[in-house]
Amino acid sequence: MSQFFSIRPAGPEDAPGIARVQVDAWRDTYAGLLPADHLVGLNASAQAIAWARRLGPNTGRCTTLIAVAEDMIVGFASFGTARKERPSGEAEIYSLYVETDWRDRGVGRALLTGSFAALEKNGHAKVSIWSLEGNMAAVGFYRHMGGTPIGQRLAESVGGKNQPIIGFLWHLAPTKK
Repeated sequence: MSQFFSIRPAGPEDAPGIARVQVDAWRDTYAGLLPADHLVGLNASAQAIAWARRLGPNTGRCTTLIAVAEDMIVGFASFGTARKERPSGEAEIYSLYVETDWRDRGVGRALLTGSFAALEKNGHAKVSIWSLEGNMAAVGFYRHMGGTPIGQRLAESVGGKNQPIIGFLWHLAPTKK
């Protein structure tokens, strides 16, 4: 498998690949953290429809970057204005997932730094990301990437149960428009 990948903005045609990465990553990453029946019930086809809507013209709220290697999507990050229920950030990375076989190859780092660059360019000074507290790989990655833990812990309903989530914050140097 090649180590080379590229990062580019996603379009509606990328929805099936993004959905595949999302479902595969959830099943791998959250095994043991989320109910097994929830993970088994994830449907890439349904996710692809939702992603196609999000990536369509004039949807506005979020931007998605994808990592492509060997003509296949191997990771993605979506980001935009922070959700109101999330403290401490004016921008938020909503999701960042990398195909299991492509982890530890710089894909996550490239997606995160690409997201930061886009948010800086749009004038954002702070960005947060939230993760299930038990996702130790993500927690370690965000710390390694310089994220400062946000002291407030929240809960999010995932798989029919409230799951503890923790956030990380980065301060950006926004480009003036």
